[in-house]
Amino acid sequence: MLGLAAVSVAALAACSQGSTAGPGSAAPSAPEASPGTQGAEEPSGTAASERDEAERRVQKMTTKQKAGQVIMADVPVGLGQPGVQDRARQLGSLEIGNVFLSGRSAAGVEEIRRLTATVRGSIETSGLTPWIAVDQEGASVQTLTGNGFSRMPNALTQGGWPTQRLRDQAGTWGQQLAAAGVNMNLAPIADTVPEGTAAANPPIGYFSRQYGSTPDAVAQSSAAFAKGMQEAGVAPVLKHFPGLGLVHQNTDTTAGVTDAETGEGSDQLQPFVQQIDDGAPWIMVSSAIYPRLDPDAPATFSEPVLSALLKDDLGFDGAVISDDLCSARAVRSIPLHERAQRFFKAGGDLFLCGGGAPPSQVRELSEGIAKAAESDPDMEKALDRAAATVVESKLRHRSEVTALD
Repeated sequence: MLGLAAVSVAALAACSQGSTAGPGSAAPSAPEASPGTQGAEEPSGTAASERDEAERRVQKMTTKQKAGQVIMADVPVGLGQPGVQDRARQLGSLEIGNVFLSGRSAAGVEEIRRLTATVRGSIETSGLTPWIAVDQEGASVQTLTGNGFSRMPNALTQGGWPTQRLRDQAGTWGQQLAAAGVNMNLAPIADTVPEGTAAANPPIGYFSRQYGSTPDAVAQSSAAFAKGMQEAGVAPVLKHFPGLGLVHQNTDTTAGVTDAETGEGSDQLQPFVQQIDDGAPWIMVSSAIYPRLDPDAPATFSEPVLSALLKDDLGFDGAVISDDLCSARAVRSIPLHERAQRFFKAGGDLFLCGGGAPPSQVRELSEGIAKAAESDPDMEKALDRAAATVVESKLRHRSEVTALD
């Protein structure tokens, strides 16, 4: 869970926990194109669906470009403009298509807008606007503060508001992100932490990141937050499927984190189900283990969880993003190239490489994905599917933002 991963190691150790949102948590306190081509997006054909257009675009991409589209790479906001320029150029040379702004910044909207413009100018390849994401949940998990950004209370406080007030307020927060050039928020939390158990739930409950203690309360408030973001032109990411409300450790800092209770039909799934029915565009999958769903693999590497349950049984037709798979302790024992193959073959779409991952690690990831796709037909098929899903999400978002304008 990225959000909390930003918290200091000392603070996490003191709490005997870590964070649980792949770059999605916080610390207390974004005609055929050749590689590297930049420019405005070509207009979508009126006769072709967004999926058809996405598949057509992917067919024209090199394997390197496809790999770049399915990676979201880390760009620390604390680098400042010169450092961000260097990092953006490095990611651009790899044709990475998406970034996560990690850490914390109190620089305000204007400075962040300059930063995101730099990033966008370097990685906007194949005529596709990159996803530029932050962790803007509230309180200890708020990447951006300063002039132009409201101080957001924690989700537990937000969950006590009337849903219309929360929706309106989330719309304001979303407008602030959009003004700064951010088009994706790794929020809201849809994990349910039962009453009286928050202190024993390091990734969510300890930091009051939950909207309430019942699935109904979490479903209503997380939906209001998500709708407010969407109305501001910012894509919300619901996390962490199938739920982190019952775990007693943090996947960012601990291996083998297990939820032995959640299974098909579990109350933990209800907030996700409701938003899937409402057309949720993005869901982040947990890196914990759920033996009742799949005894052999963490959710992020599980075909029974991602393909069978989430996509087939629950009917989710949006895009699946991982939690941090570059630095999280939960997956560190698995070689990086293998993490990628397992995630995409299970049904994942966008690989989140956070935790301050250096460009060398992103290069290793990109090259590993491309090499695997060129030698393994199953991986090639998985990469084509994932790339088309990510490209489709960008085309759909462009249409939604145009409609808002």
